[in-house]
Amino acid sequence: MANIFSVIFMLYFFGILFNAVGHLGLSSKLSESCFTGAYLLMIFVLLGKLKDVKLERFVSWYLAVVFFISTYLLYLLFTGLKDSFQDNVILTLMVSKGVALLVMAFLAFAIYLSKETAQSIIFLIVVCCFVFSDVLGFITTSYIQFWLFEAVQRIFQSLGLILACIYVFNHQQAETNTNGRKVFKSISRSNQMSVQS
Repeated sequence: MANIFSVIFMLYFFGILFNAVGHLGLSSKLSESCFTGAYLLMIFVLLGKLKDVKLERFVSWYLAVVFFISTYLLYLLFTGLKDSFQDNVILTLMVSKGVALLVMAFLAFAIYLSKETAQSIIFLIVVCCFVFSDVLGFITTSYIQFWLFEAVQRIFQSLGLILACIYVFNHQQAETNTNGRKVFKSISRSNQMSVQS
């Protein structure tokens, strides 16, 4: 799992790096690709936690309705903006990043509703920060070039990265504690067996 987290951070930082040199045509495509890859890997991490999710019937219906409404709104946004973009590759990458964020937000919210732990709350806040950052970035690049929107976007992006680091640190601490206990028990059992035999 540590390798997946390191690849997520590497892709996200490459996305930020390519976004910083956005005056090149290829760099914006690489930036969007890196962000999309990082979000898809985060979805992969969430799918591993989804096997433990147990939701009530009402919550399941609520999540389904929210997901379908969000998907419909994303489709309306896509149909409204497809004529505004001159480059179809950028449009496809932005839409795929939006879909990945939508799925990631849905999964994080479902995991949060099933078990309200500190880790699920942190990851939900990480996803919200990335969603708000992406929406503000989209507004800044497509509609209004305003420095305050860019600053707030960078703040959300930085806050999301810091919280993602905290999430990964807590996740690794929990795995280390769990693995340490297993090793300790197996050593004590092997000592007991040798004494008894």
